[in-house]
Amino acid sequence: MQQNKTVVRRWMDAGNDREFGRFDELFTADTVDHVSGNTGIAWWKEVFGWIGASFPDWQWTGSVMIAEDDLVMVKADLTGSHQGSRLPFLSGIEPTGIPIVWRHFHLFRLENELIAEHWASRDDLGVLRQLGAR
Repeated sequence: MQQNKTVVRRWMDAGNDREFGRFDELFTADTVDHVSGNTGIAWWKEVFGWIGASFPDWQWTGSVMIAEDDLVMVKADLTGSHQGSRLPFLSGIEPTGIPIVWRHFHLFRLENELIAEHWASRDDLGVLRQLGAR
């Protein structure tokens, strides 16, 4: 279980370091993102590119991580300043420069110490409120 937590920490670190090529070492080739319904590592690289285009100074912090069997749950906050709106839920919102805290819960299922499946609950509405959207 500790090894699986280490994999999820490495996922967060790869994002913080903007080294999305490291995802090739962290995910199964056919990894499934149940949030979007997409599969594959290229999807993860695309999403993290959207995050970077929207919040170029973003950083993950994980405050709680729990592992059991092949599952890892992490409560994570993403902080950053709104400099673009590449993320779909930000579509049409002009960059504000406002710093945000974007709260997430992620659940990962791992196979052989690789991320095979992902589910998440994100506070997108909270980000929109922080940006002054109505």
